[in-house]
Amino acid sequence: MLRIVRPQNLALLGLIQCFVLARTGDYNFLFYDIHKTLALLASTSLIAAAGYIINDYFDLKIDLINKPHRVFIGQNLPRRWAMTLHLVLTIIGLTLAWQVNLLTFGISFLCSILLYLYSATLKRKFLIGNLAIAILAALSVYICQAGVGLLNINLVLSYSFFAGFTTFLREIVKDIEDEEGDAIFHSHSLAIEYGLQKTKKVLILSTSLLFLILILYVIWQVENTESTNLLFNTYIILLLAGVGLPLLVFMVKLRNAKQQDEFAQLSRLLKVIMLIGVFSILFC
Repeated sequence: MLRIVRPQNLALLGLIQCFVLARTGDYNFLFYDIHKTLALLASTSLIAAAGYIINDYFDLKIDLINKPHRVFIGQNLPRRWAMTLHLVLTIIGLTLAWQVNLLTFGISFLCSILLYLYSATLKRKFLIGNLAIAILAALSVYICQAGVGLLNINLVLSYSFFAGFTTFLREIVKDIEDEEGDAIFHSHSLAIEYGLQKTKKVLILSTSLLFLILILYVIWQVENTESTNLLFNTYIILLLAGVGLPLLVFMVKLRNAKQQDEFAQLSRLLKVIMLIGVFSILFC
C-alpha cells in the first residue's frame, strides 16, 4: 500500500527541505517553532503523496505497458478509493500549510492544482509537463522561505533553480524510458516528437548549460569570499566533485545509452546529483 505514495521519494523530499531549513532558516524557528516546522514538512509530503496517487490514477493504462509490475491502482486499490485518498491527503496537507502561514498555504494550493493538471493533461503536452514538474521541484525548495523566512534569499533562489533544472533533465530522461507506452496513448514528449538522438542532443546541451552555470557560480563564490576556511573549501569541492563531475559522467553515459535500464540508471544518477547539490547548502 505504501509504495503507491513513493515513500523513498517523500523521504528524499523531506531530507532536501531539512537541508534548506537548517541552512537558510531562522534557527530559532527550528527550535522554538518546531510544530510549524513539522507542519511544513508534513504538508509538503502529503501533497506530494496525493500527487503520486492522482498521477497513477490517470496513468493506469500507460503504466500497464511501461511498468506493469508497479501497477497498484485498479488492481489492489479500486480507482474510486484512490481518488478519495488523493482528496483526503490534499485537504490534510493544505490544512497543515494553513497552520504555518498564508503564503505557505498559497504555494501549497498552487502545487496541488498543478499536480492535478499535470496528471490529467499537462504531462502529455510537449515540454509543458516537464516544465510543470520542474516548477514544482523548485517550489519545494522555495516554500521553506515562505514557512520560515530567510537569511539569504539569493541562496534559496539559486538552490530552487538547481532543483528545478535537474528535475527538468530527469523528466526528459524518464520520457525516453517510458516512450513505448507514451506513444500508444498519444503523448507528445520530446522523445516521441523528435526521436532518441535529437532528444539526447537536447539533454546534453541542457546539461552542458547547467555545468557552465555551476562553474560560473563556483568562480563567483571564490571571487566574492574574502577569507576561505575548511568549511568553504569543502563546499567548493562538494560542488565540483559531487555535482560537476557526475554531470560530466551523466553526459558521457547518455551518449551511449540505448536500453531502458540504462536510462533508468541515468534517472537515478540525476536524483543523486540533485541530493548532493542541495546537501552542499549546509557548507556554504
